[in-house]
Amino acid sequence: MIRAARASSNLAIVRQEIEDIASVWMDDILVLGSTSVQLLGAEANRRFYMAQFARRPDTLWVRTPISVSVMSAWGVAFEEGDWTGRWTEPDGSVELRGRYAAQWVCANRKWRIQGELYVPMACVGGTYCDRSPRN
Repeated sequence: MIRAARASSNLAIVRQEIEDIASVWMDDILVLGSTSVQLLGAEANRRFYMAQFARRPDTLWVRTPISVSVMSAWGVAFEEGDWTGRWTEPDGSVELRGRYAAQWVCANRKWRIQGELYVPMACVGGTYCDRSPRN
C-alpha cells in the first residue's frame, strides 16, 4: 500500500495536482528538504509545491523506494530510497538527486506520511549546482 501511495504521489507531481500530492500527508507532516528548508504542516508543504510549480513549471520530482519496513503493531513504516528532481533554470536544465527517508503512519486504514528527509548527493547542470543553496 505504501509503494502504491508513493507511485500515486509521483504521478500527482507530474500532473502538478497539489491536493493529490497532499493526500498522502498527515496534517502535521514535517519535511526537511534537500536545501535544508524545513516545512512543518500540510499547508506549508502545499505552498512550497505551488511556489515550485510557479517558479519552475517543468519541475519533476520522482521518489523511488528501495525498501519499506513496517511495524504493524504500532502502525508505522519506514521507507527509504532514491529521489531525482529535474527542472529548467535560465541557463539550462538541472538534475538534482539523492537519498530520502520517510516515516509513514497508518490511521483509519490509510497510510500517510508523517515525515520526510531529502539528502542531496549529486547536482548536474547550470549554475544552480555551483554552490549550495544554503549559502
